[in-house]
Amino acid sequence: LRCGESEANVFGELVMRTPTGAREAYANKELWGTKHPTESILNMNHLERLISTLEILPSHWRIIPTNDKKIPLGYQWQKHFLQVLDRHRKFYQIIPQGIGLLCGQTSKEFLVAIDADGASAHAKIQELSNGQEIPQTIAFTSGRPGRAQYLFCFPGTGHKLKSRKIFTADGETLELRGTGLQSLLPPSPHPITGCYQWLPGCSPEETETAIAPDWVRAQMTATAFTSKLVRNRLKKIAPPVTLVPVCEIPAQHLHKKLCYCWR
Repeated sequence: LRCGESEANVFGELVMRTPTGAREAYANKELWGTKHPTESILNMNHLERLISTLEILPSHWRIIPTNDKKIPLGYQWQKHFLQVLDRHRKFYQIIPQGIGLLCGQTSKEFLVAIDADGASAHAKIQELSNGQEIPQTIAFTSGRPGRAQYLFCFPGTGHKLKSRKIFTADGETLELRGTGLQSLLPPSPHPITGCYQWLPGCSPEETETAIAPDWVRAQMTATAFTSKLVRNRLKKIAPPVTLVPVCEIPAQHLHKKLCYCWR
């Protein structure tokens, strides 16, 4: 609270600065529970930053509300993302701490988030792209060294692409996120750095989602890698047995049972 101002005045001012579609949700004090409003005033600025992000996102993106631990909110959240016409209203009715982008097929394109988790992941990108630079696109970071996410798209519909996670070093991965996966957008909270942020010149106000390079499609096709199920099955197969020629087996061991097992 600012000195000399009542709780109601400050709260009312914040309500009036929000988009019209969200004001009634702000005004409903029951939504804030026992923390409303004194203990929640510090969270208001964060909510306003989330509002600003919603205003600049492409209208066909599918938005997922999240908590402060990066966990999506809601039952079957992959199916109940926020639509363009009601994203403000639903957003404030649940009071999330962050917002995520649901990857996969939208009405216009197939969105892919490439999550480079460490220096070795960026080196892997250089290897897969044959040394080509990452195209200018919407991108953001948690602020940790070597961490960044890049958004790409495949225009149109009918794409048959699978998500993939490539382990590049101890504790580092390169992940290509597609259907059913989400990526947190700025200014969602991060447990270590505080919050996610746009890379310089890479916010939706400054650039557009680039078309995915050819190497991304190659890595996300069904034949590009062995599925996890197949890998697990391979692990369960017994190691090969070294067969010993019969002539090297002592005569006393050549009984019927042994001969039957070696057939």
